[in-house]
Amino acid sequence: MQMSIEQQAMFWLKNVNDYTGEYSDSPALDDGYLAFSDLMKAIYRDYQPYEISTAERLRTKIGIMADDLENYHNLTNTVDCLYLMAVLGILSEEGSVSFLEIEKAVFKKAFKGSVTFPFQILENHGFYFKYIKNGKETSVYKNCDKFYLFSDLNTELIPALKHMSNILPALDAKVDYIGKENMFFSLSDFGKCP
Repeated sequence: MQMSIEQQAMFWLKNVNDYTGEYSDSPALDDGYLAFSDLMKAIYRDYQPYEISTAERLRTKIGIMADDLENYHNLTNTVDCLYLMAVLGILSEEGSVSFLEIEKAVFKKAFKGSVTFPFQILENHGFYFKYIKNGKETSVYKNCDKFYLFSDLNTELIPALKHMSNILPALDAKVDYIGKENMFFSLSDFGKCP
């Protein structure tokens, strides 16, 4: 079964919601919603960095080549990482700049993989991190007990991410997709909010 990262990324890209503001329950965040939709499109359009698998080109039990599957997981893990930071983060401000404050121990319980690759990809897409240990900034994630997620893309993006993570569990479509809030997030499909 052919499943290249390009094909998979293009599938996700074609399904990203084109945000128009028509369903917004928080008009003050419209620019953030639009920036998020554009961000998801950029992540899927820029699929080449996910092609880092060192797995042999062998067919798995489910019929997909092992390297293709690993590359696909690189993509989905990056988006899941961002989603979990939005869910678990506390929206804070530093001056007029919004950021998410995330407790590392809580995050590690939810996100089981390495953060090195997802953080690198997110940095390539306008995010940056501050790592904190005992109330003081440290240089690397490995040494921190909490970290902050910032964005240079749009001043409303971080508040919009947090708002989306709060409303996704309440979407009407939840009846059909219970526990799949991260899928809605992946497609920036947060319209028709209650």
